[in-house]
Amino acid sequence: MGRDLEFFYSFAAHVICVVLRLTEKRRSINQADETAGNILGLTLKYHDNRDLVRTLIPRNSRAPRPDENMNSRYEPLLILNRHGISACLWGEDALAFYAVPTVLFETYVLVPDEDLDRATEILRSSQGYDQPPPDEKEMRTVRFRQVFLKYWSHRFMGSWSQMTGLQLLPAQEFAYFTINKHTTIAKGPRLYPKLEDFIESLVKKFVEATDVRSELAYCLHNRLYLAYLCGSAPERHSVLNNLSPKARRVWKDLLDEQLILGEEGRRIYRED
Repeated sequence: MGRDLEFFYSFAAHVICVVLRLTEKRRSINQADETAGNILGLTLKYHDNRDLVRTLIPRNSRAPRPDENMNSRYEPLLILNRHGISACLWGEDALAFYAVPTVLFETYVLVPDEDLDRATEILRSSQGYDQPPPDEKEMRTVRFRQVFLKYWSHRFMGSWSQMTGLQLLPAQEFAYFTINKHTTIAKGPRLYPKLEDFIESLVKKFVEATDVRSELAYCLHNRLYLAYLCGSAPERHSVLNNLSPKARRVWKDLLDEQLILGEEGRRIYRED
């Protein structure tokens, strides 16, 4: 599949799965995925012991062996770790860790701000990592992706996919996140954000004041992440009291299905 088609099919499968599970609560994740795959003519290939992280495979093509793509997908974390750089998975990889039934897109990886340039040079000098220019059509079609143009010199294509890349991001500047043993969970060589810290960062990004359309689109994308977590994370209720007052209000409104939408809602939560 071409890059545009893979993105479209990935997003479509994700939306179909979520809609099916919301409208038919008795439908299991696997049943929803199978229906989505049948609708789109694709196979959803599962990875990881949670059976929630998957890739899209066109019907009649060779399916990768279990964990074949996953191991190479996370190879950059191993490389950076060997050089003493802490790298935390973000985006869909982090959502999947909290049981969100998501398709994986880009590999978004946060690194300490002061290590961003060094991490980029390390990968640039590693075998098999290329840095193609942005896809102009994708940028026009998927507006929130424009926020990553600022960091495009820190984006790579690797051996794990010809479609989706690895995007290095400065943790504090981009996500209001600090990488340390108190804010992350280690699973083998992989670091994931702790749920309360993930929520805190997503809320800060969601309510961020901006008049730039691409940045606003990414703020709303973070609201989508929050909604997915609220619907799937096993710890979604117990984490409430660990949050700051602002994040607690947003999270409680999500749990109670009372989230205030629109710019008025973002303003109210921002000023709370």
